Amino acid sequence: MSEILQQLGLNSTLVLQAGLFVITVLFLRYYVFSPYVAANEQREERTTGSEAAAQGLSTQFTQLESQYENKAKELHENVSQIFTKQRTMAAAEAERLVQEARAQAQSTTEQVKKTIREEADRAKQQIPQEVKTLAAMMVQKLLGKGA
Repeated sequence: MSEILQQLGLNSTLVLQAGLFVITVLFLRYYVFSPYVAANEQREERTTGSEAAAQGLSTQFTQLESQYENKAKELHENVSQIFTKQRTMAAAEAERLVQEARAQAQSTTEQVKKTIREEADRAKQQIPQEVKTLAAMMVQKLLGKGA
């Protein structure tokens, strides 16, 4: 066998080189490759964990957005109901005030008409007396001037 090795150009350093190769591979495996593989696995776990967390946050955001839209819709409906109710109440109050003002105006008008009628009746009653007085004064003046 040593003849075959010598024909191939290999000598006794082959065993030494093979031993150094095995030692180097073992050293690199424990001190270089194992930490690298562990770090790579941790990075993948963090990335996968981050993706899952991002997906969870996205789902949570979608749920919160849906809740917000529902609450906003409810609030809008409540505001619309309150606004409609207040507008109806304001219209009723305005109508009540208008009716009250009309009634007061009607009452005032009736009082003024009554006062005018009373004044007219009083004037009608005083006219004959004043006519007599004026006629007497006119007669006196006419007689007083002519005499």
